[in-house]
Amino acid sequence: MHSTTPDDSDSPPAPDHCAVGFPRQYGIRTMLIITAIYGVLFAFLAWLEAHPVLFVLPAVFLAGVGLAQMFLFQGRRPREASLLAGSCLFFAAAAVVVVICHLGGESGDGALLWAVVLAPAVGAALGYLVGVAIAGPFLVAKRLRHRRAAGEDNPDGDG
Repeated sequence: MHSTTPDDSDSPPAPDHCAVGFPRQYGIRTMLIITAIYGVLFAFLAWLEAHPVLFVLPAVFLAGVGLAQMFLFQGRRPREASLLAGSCLFFAAAAVVVVICHLGGESGDGALLWAVVLAPAVGAALGYLVGVAIAGPFLVAKRLRHRRAAGEDNPDGDG
């Protein structure tokens, strides 16, 4: 005989245990966070006097990981999305380096080895780190919202 009460395995995980990623819908606060992240990145690259191409590559990588967190797996598995996006984007960047090497008349064998063997693993690690950096502000905001909501339930603030 089956019970009418839901099984614990069927219930979704508690909000505190869910992975946090880039939200699919966001407002002005999120846009300000994104602008601040890019501002810090570009200021750091300008301080290093980096070549203009080096401004594009990390910006595309950051945007790609954020978009992957939003859209891959319907936004439900941001960690896996970050790993997959990082791996694919880093592999694509390594492939571009191989093509540039061949167009420039160089052999590009070392870059080809890098693209095929190392780029997916290194890209996955970088994708995960970038995903953590992207999700961090949203995790803090989520915790503050939960804390604020708990404070509204108890106006005196004494648990």
